Amino acid sequence: MGTGLFFDSRGERLYGFLHPAVGTLRTTGVVFVHGAFDDRLHAHLVLRDAAARLAAQGFPVLRFDLYGQGESAGEFEDATLARWVADACAACAELQARAQVTHVALVGVRLGALVAARATRLLDRGGDDDGTGRPAPAISHLVLWQPVVAGQAYAQEVLRAHLTSEMVLGRAGSTREALTAALARGEPVTVWGYRFGPALYRELVTADLAEDLRARPHAVAGLIVDVVRTQSARGAPELSPLSTAPDVRVAIERAIEPQPLHVEGKTFVARADSVFAATVRFLEDPHAAAAEAS
Repeated sequence: MGTGLFFDSRGERLYGFLHPAVGTLRTTGVVFVHGAFDDRLHAHLVLRDAAARLAAQGFPVLRFDLYGQGESAGEFEDATLARWVADACAACAELQARAQVTHVALVGVRLGALVAARATRLLDRGGDDDGTGRPAPAISHLVLWQPVVAGQAYAQEVLRAHLTSEMVLGRAGSTREALTAALARGEPVTVWGYRFGPALYRELVTADLAEDLRARPHAVAGLIVDVVRTQSARGAPELSPLSTAPDVRVAIERAIEPQPLHVEGKTFVARADSVFAATVRFLEDPHAAAAEAS
């Protein structure tokens, strides 16, 4: 159950899907921020499933397509982190207006996690960067699923994974160094059919999730969720230092899921029960979830 809709962000139309709360309405709504490139596709079914289940527990949820992706306006080549941060802010304002909730929880996946963290910083300053003139929504929770920690490393990994897939298909004709050089010269490159623009690349080179977490308002409770395949598996090592940010704990989910939310290849995860359970616990009681994760 839900409703497709369009809303404005910086004069452009974004597509969203609203999952209304079932039963008793919670005072907090949830906005999902998806990732980029094929990460958006890989996590789509998980986000749809999680949104429906959150709505069934009284949380109104808005899923939406960032500028240049999905059904939203714009070309991926023209997308930037700043543009996507504004989109996340606009989505929060849209959910607050439609669902009449007092607070919004931002849930970001992969690169969407970095976008969500930056949106939290912007909204704390009282900005209405969506250009609507509406009051800034009150962000109460920030949940990051398998977040991108360092933008430069992520950009290089995207290029590497693309070239690996091209090699498997017998189409390898470039190198990571050549693609990086082209981006640095201001030329877009094609990655998995997406035109990776130089403006987005320049922003990624300096993007640092730790910095965004440290700068977020302390009143916003934060949770980072990693995914592992077995009880004995180690979590992503780059996440551990993030626990030094104020009020943030790193939760290592001993996964029911057979694979991460993002994968190379075309195997799609339909639901992520342990990630969902950790998120619900955190939304209902941030302090208890943080204690359990630490």
